[in-house]
Amino acid sequence: MSSDKNLDNQKDPKAKKPSILAFSFGFNEEKEYFIENLAMLLASGMDIIESLEAIKSEVKSTKLLNIIDGLVEDISSGFSLSNALGKTGILPPHIIALIKIGEDSGRLHESLGVVVTQQSKTRSFQSKIRAAMMYPVFVMAIAMVVGIGIAWFILPRLASVFGQLNLKLPLVTRVLMSFGAFLAKYGAIVVPSFLVGLFLILYFLFVFSKTKFIGQWLLFLIPGIKNLIREAELARFGYIMGTLLNSGLPVLQALSSLKDSGTLRSYGKIYGYLHDQVEEGKSFEESFKSNK
Repeated sequence: MSSDKNLDNQKDPKAKKPSILAFSFGFNEEKEYFIENLAMLLASGMDIIESLEAIKSEVKSTKLLNIIDGLVEDISSGFSLSNALGKTGILPPHIIALIKIGEDSGRLHESLGVVVTQQSKTRSFQSKIRAAMMYPVFVMAIAMVVGIGIAWFILPRLASVFGQLNLKLPLVTRVLMSFGAFLAKYGAIVVPSFLVGLFLILYFLFVFSKTKFIGQWLLFLIPGIKNLIREAELARFGYIMGTLLNSGLPVLQALSSLKDSGTLRSYGKIYGYLHDQVEEGKSFEESFKSNK
């Protein structure tokens, strides 16, 4: 009887619920290896449940472990892999569409291989962007630290020196001296408040989902950044669209998946516009020409 109770406890879905205190370390990295290993195991002849259980033994991220438990439970209940992954929200719609195509055609491991290739290209591109942005960000950070240090510690002393000399200073110099004196008196409050305010502004401009379109709009006002974003999004559009079409997905469904998976609001609108134009019977050339 006790062994039967133990078996019942193991099958109890409540035991698989994630803990409130669960943490997810290295989730993004392990998510990529999860797809890669799944493609490899399926290509070797293992079924989906066995593959997921094998991958689970190598995973360290608590979040991904909970997701794999949910996938095993859903697939055992009759869900397809694409539907089960779609419920988790860890993959964009165009990736889910590729996986669904693989399931329908019986070439799931090949579709997962395409997903792995795309993730590799995306990771390589993102690393190049980070490397290119590291130097200017570092320079700006150093300049800000030096500027705050000069304004907070050096300007007040210069202000006292010039005040003792009783010299008639230019307006700009007087403004700087007054600012230095102000920081000498209230710097312990002003500087931390400025840094916190700057962090909040950057967060709402580039991270918060409901307002980050403002930050994206600001980036398009910078000539160099604008060209970089345009070329990157064009390359992304061509690769993803070509992959979806090559896998057999209809044009309208491919455009819809691309629109839902976009990270830039302006380009998401463009893909939605292309979808509507193609649905009306217009070609890609006509659609692009009519939208500057």
